Amino acid sequence: KPSYKLVSMGLLKMNCAWATLLMLSALATQAEATRAWRWAPNSSALMGVDKEPPKTLLKCNGSKAGHPSDIQCPESCPYLRADALRMCTFVCVAAEHCADENPLSSFADPVSMRCEGCHAAACITCKTSRTCAECQKGFVLSDEGLCQSRVITSWYASFCVIGALASIVLWYLVMLPFRKVINEGALLKGLLFRESSKVCDRDTFQPFDMWIDLGKHMNAGIGLMLHFRWQQVVMVWSFFMVLILVILQCFFNTRPSAIKHDPGAPEAFKACELDLHLQEDNFVFMEQVYFFAALLIYIFSTVGCIVFAVHQRRTSRGASDKEITMGDYALLAKGLPQRPGAVDVEGEIQAFFEQSFPDKSIVGVSVCWDFHDSSAKDWVKDMNEADLRTLDIRFEMQRTSAGNRSFDKEPDDLDGTKSGRRCDYQLQCLDCIFGIGPHLLEADQTEGIEEKLQEISCSGCAYIVFKTERECKDALEQSRHTPLTFQGERIELEQQGVEPETVLWDNFGTSGFTCFRNCVLGIICIIISVILLDIFFYAPYVVYIQTYSGVKGKVGGDMIQGTLLGLLITVCNQIIYQLIGVISEMCGFQRYSKKLNFYVVSYTFAVLFNTCLDLWTVMLLAQGMSEEEVVGELADSAKSTMGDANAVPRDILTAKSIAEHPGVQRSVYTQLLLYLFPGCLLIPFLLEPLVTNFLTYWLPLWLVRSRKEVNPFEAEQRLAAVPYDLSRYGDILVNIMLCVLALFFTYRDVYMVFLYMLVSLLVIYAWDHFRYLRCSQRCYFASASLDSTTHYLLAVPCGIMAASMVFRAWAASDEGFLEEFHGTWQETVKQHPYGHIAVVSRETIFRNLCTAFVVHLLAHFLLLHHLVPRLGEIGEDHDQDVPYDKTAQHTPCNWFTANPVHCMRSKYFFKHEPPCTFSMVGKEYLMQPNPSIGLFYKPAREDIMHSLEGRASSLLADPALAKFFTVTPAASPGSGSVK
Repeated sequence: KPSYKLVSMGLLKMNCAWATLLMLSALATQAEATRAWRWAPNSSALMGVDKEPPKTLLKCNGSKAGHPSDIQCPESCPYLRADALRMCTFVCVAAEHCADENPLSSFADPVSMRCEGCHAAACITCKTSRTCAECQKGFVLSDEGLCQSRVITSWYASFCVIGALASIVLWYLVMLPFRKVINEGALLKGLLFRESSKVCDRDTFQPFDMWIDLGKHMNAGIGLMLHFRWQQVVMVWSFFMVLILVILQCFFNTRPSAIKHDPGAPEAFKACELDLHLQEDNFVFMEQVYFFAALLIYIFSTVGCIVFAVHQRRTSRGASDKEITMGDYALLAKGLPQRPGAVDVEGEIQAFFEQSFPDKSIVGVSVCWDFHDSSAKDWVKDMNEADLRTLDIRFEMQRTSAGNRSFDKEPDDLDGTKSGRRCDYQLQCLDCIFGIGPHLLEADQTEGIEEKLQEISCSGCAYIVFKTERECKDALEQSRHTPLTFQGERIELEQQGVEPETVLWDNFGTSGFTCFRNCVLGIICIIISVILLDIFFYAPYVVYIQTYSGVKGKVGGDMIQGTLLGLLITVCNQIIYQLIGVISEMCGFQRYSKKLNFYVVSYTFAVLFNTCLDLWTVMLLAQGMSEEEVVGELADSAKSTMGDANAVPRDILTAKSIAEHPGVQRSVYTQLLLYLFPGCLLIPFLLEPLVTNFLTYWLPLWLVRSRKEVNPFEAEQRLAAVPYDLSRYGDILVNIMLCVLALFFTYRDVYMVFLYMLVSLLVIYAWDHFRYLRCSQRCYFASASLDSTTHYLLAVPCGIMAASMVFRAWAASDEGFLEEFHGTWQETVKQHPYGHIAVVSRETIFRNLCTAFVVHLLAHFLLLHHLVPRLGEIGEDHDQDVPYDKTAQHTPCNWFTANPVHCMRSKYFFKHEPPCTFSMVGKEYLMQPNPSIGLFYKPAREDIMHSLEGRASSLLADPALAKFFTVTPAASPGSGSVK
């Protein structure tokens, strides 16, 4: 039955897809037939004439659609200017009014008597099409008639300073691999820890196969599986977008000549001398076909988002019910008394719940302690790491003799007299930038441990661990009917659906109000930081490009400038990335899923805001506007949007000109394409693997092996693999939102935007797949909340599609398209008291676009909030009586080993033997079982070490590392041990 169901669903999807393609093909075929008939030799529009028609004399500022050679202007306004609102429509103006509505036709050519484009950069008034008569502010006119920046010498000086600094950095990096290797033991220790902490199979301790489908395996929790499934679906959606638009492009393979050039270009005047009506009719019909195609794309995209959200939710529910994890055994108790650590808080709480639930077996209690202070955090972290180092040394002493372990040798240059303090030709003094320098003895932190632990108080929360999942659920249900009271405090129980490794134990002392306040302050800091980044990073780039751009109207750049822009975008996004990471750490979230949600949402909108601001500025400067005009345009746009009646309207690339003039659409589309590719869609993701691999592997490797100050345990931290994160949601969402903007343009090459996005998605998926399997530290994403948040964020690109439908319908309404519907709509809304809000006109178009966007967002959110949970609720039966000890035998990180203060109290306060050992990725072999305190995990140490030695042997095969290691005979014959 499941097979038949899958086959039937597949056939249904194929039939829907073919029906859509056939519908679009029929429309496009009709367009081709209509165009062929119009261009037929016997067409009345193309029938030859025997004599030249008389020229039409226009009045000043009068407009006429027709051949430019058939229009005659009066002497008071002798120049013919292309209308920015209509194709092949011209206006008679005086020379000083050439640039009033179209900055790309600002030059009054005395030879052709036409307003054409000024190709002199930074020029206000052109002398010829290539030379300038008056320059913009900040530029001076040279003898050759070109505008040169007044601060060009400052740019040269800046380049010299940047070049000198870059030379020092480059020399430092080049010399790193050639340093003498003097710390082989620490290097090997760090590399072995890196391998032991990477993603691997829990049973064999070997890396997963590279061809594994991460969208079907629960290697790191439900969150990671949904993440890769989401990427796969976005790639499929992008592919079908390309397919549909390519089919339309094939049927409209010959676009009208008037669309190929900017308004005001000499070629545009020549193109209008062809048959005007045929070009205009052809474009209008193409516009109508593309409108219906975009409408179908919008409907299918929106419905697809809802269907996919239901499917993801059902997948999440089914996978979560099948898998038994630590989260199934624990309840979070809130409202407990905030007792100090000097008493047996754990014993008191466990005794209370054993009395409250006498028929339930409680394994133990993991108290959430209040140590959110930064100094307390650092102290607890350092003490747990010190305990792990002690256990690691004892373990190594048991496996091999101390004399053969090179990483136990004390450095012979602790004072830094031989290296690091002086700057030699290898610039080792710059190592201090990375925290490596002369050895400093730290104060002994082991003194007064018990006293410090007693000063830490309970935060009022604790995780109660039950023996079985059924007992856990029964206790939760019983607490809802019978309130619990402990020492006069009302206790509430809840099952959060989290895992121990996803709980942020050091933030339980932060109140809900403090967390909310920190989030608000963090958002304000993010906005201010983005604006400052645009001022200090992006503004200098724009000014520099404007100083040497050879053609006015091409400030957006060529391939080289696009590459530079991509590098700048990458740097700015990485700064935003790091900043939001710091802010999310400071907010005080108690669950990793909430922290990740805040991070991804903030990162998405911060990068989107930054990118849109950059794109808007580039497009304004691409029209040849000065910096002052750009600021004025931004200010007037803001006033107009907010309904300021005193705002001065500007006719520079207005919404109507973009909607109706195909030449203007082509100009804006070209500028958007130059901005997106390769700067936004490709270069950042091609550079990411190179930069990440260098910063997280090669740079620390070169530093560790050449500096004796680095001990083996510091080497482990420096060479540790970086945990995988789900911030890729934000990158892809921003790219989708930017690419969907192309649907505003009726242009046959719009498929290129989605083709470039598909290439970008393939690069991202390939890198993320490899990064998780071979370069990432083991991690766990227990919650599907980020996937749910992403479905809400997908409403934004769908809302942009809805706005594009309103824009395209309004643009086509002037040509009789949807005339009956448009007239009925206008008359209907005018009868309503507030109907003027919905009237579609030139003055209200931006308000209508925003209304369509907001209405779609509300409808999309309502469907996600009410419909998706009902359709996505499924249940999978599994054994709820599996005991805790059976599950804990295979799980090193449980509710006790994940709690850092609990581990310290086990050793120093309760004096357990063996004590509870803090769970660290890559150090699981140090853990010891103790069933009396809920510890059942017994690591297969021999298997783990055998796997690590096998990985070390593969490191020896690397010629770049083989000379740093030696192999000594092992105790057993036929095997070797890496030292």
